[in-house]
Amino acid sequence: MNKPIVLGKFVYVDLPQKEELKVIVDENTKEALQKALLKDLQRVTIWAVGDAANPKLKEGQQVLVDPSALTGGNSKIVPFEDGKTRALILDYHIVHIWP
Repeated sequence: MNKPIVLGKFVYVDLPQKEELKVIVDENTKEALQKALLKDLQRVTIWAVGDAANPKLKEGQQVLVDPSALTGGNSKIVPFEDGKTRALILDYHIVHIWP
């Protein structure tokens, strides 16, 4: 699959695959699963970088994204042809680059 040309300050990051549960769980279990997912979101990989984004951001880097950007409606979730789901965020939502 060819990557799209990303314009502006936008960045695509890979999201961890969320397992779909086919069982009914109680609120405590649901909360524990949500916390585990948020922990997975502490290290996401940059898939594509916009042409006007921060020049320090490169494809393949692992970064920490402001959690409110991913869970608070500040990102667009985009499914791609390769079966992966990625979040489209602005470069300023990236807090730091992991070494």
